[in-house]
Amino acid sequence: MDYRLARMNLLWDRFEAARSFVPFIPSEAVGKLNAYPPPPWYATTAPYELVLLSELVSEEYRLWHNDTGYWLNSAFVVSLCALLQDFGIRSADKSVPKWEYIELLIELRNVFAHEDGKYDPASKRHKKIERHIASLLGTTRSPATPPEQFPLSIDTALKPLFLGCCDYVGETVQRASGG
Repeated sequence: MDYRLARMNLLWDRFEAARSFVPFIPSEAVGKLNAYPPPPWYATTAPYELVLLSELVSEEYRLWHNDTGYWLNSAFVVSLCALLQDFGIRSADKSVPKWEYIELLIELRNVFAHEDGKYDPASKRHKKIERHIASLLGTTRSPATPPEQFPLSIDTALKPLFLGCCDYVGETVQRASGG
């Protein structure tokens, strides 16, 4: 495997492991939940069976926990973009298949690294990014998505975004090697 793809996969593995400890907690869990298993997208590879909390989930804890998960998602986007920049990819070459994934990654990185990272429904640029997420990844805002967040669930948004970026990098590596 090319070193660039290996580094991208290592980033995904570390992100997925960290994120598995901070899965989305729905509002219905408040006052009822004090432990949770790994999320479904990680259940087969998780090195643990249950995360045990010292007390029942409060609304305050749930909001903090879910916000921490969103922060991890945004940190992944920024880190993946930094890796691509390290590989010399600073913009999407539209002659390379999957260029749209690079473009979306850069758009999201700019929000997370240069703004407060929150979705602003009054921002035309943020609405455009949300439409880009929906059209490219096929995922839309669910009722559970807080209004100040982009719809970036791991299984329906971040994993497809990551795989699209891997395909793009793989194609650029192949072209550079004359293949």
